[in-house]
Amino acid sequence: MIGVKVREDSPLERLHAALRTLAAAELPGWEPLATRAATRVRSAGELLFDAGETPGQLFWVDAGYVVLEVSTAGGRTRTKSIVEGGELLGSVEVLRGEPSSYRARCLTRVVVTALPLAAVLALTRERLEWARALSARLTEVAQQRERRERELLLLTPEERWDALQRTRPALVAAVAQVELAPLVGVTPVALSRLKRRAREARAAR
Repeated sequence: MIGVKVREDSPLERLHAALRTLAAAELPGWEPLATRAATRVRSAGELLFDAGETPGQLFWVDAGYVVLEVSTAGGRTRTKSIVEGGELLGSVEVLRGEPSSYRARCLTRVVVTALPLAAVLALTRERLEWARALSARLTEVAQQRERRERELLLLTPEERWDALQRTRPALVAAVAQVELAPLVGVTPVALSRLKRRAREARAAR
């Protein structure tokens, strides 16, 4: 078996731990795969991949924030989600080897580890543990999408902003308002007004 020395606090080891958690088991074939992993630091504004591309890698965001964006027929950009350190990028289309319908853009300095997608998919066909790990991640993505759709349909902008501040305070502190506004489902100007009203309401109490 091919061995690879990995620090316990390294991005690669954190990825390994996350995959083991998803699989609820050890992962046969991890060590040979780990020798083909690449960890890079990306700057704010860089793309991990663009819409229409077929990513040949499976990305683990170890630190920082990455926004997933789609473009409408009218040329507008919509935010699907913002991925943070400790998450694996994944979608059904990417795992099928199809072109991505969204782009992944770094909002901050990002530390990302990439695994060769073809090798990962080969392991999912050969090993139940790997298939279970990828299936569990896709389930998480589906749940996140349903939660976001529910928030956009049922909550007011004020409630969505309150929820974002409450559940993801580090994101709110790290990312510019112009990037947060689409996640809330409003324009940057509307978010400024919303924040001002919230401050005034607190001051009046």
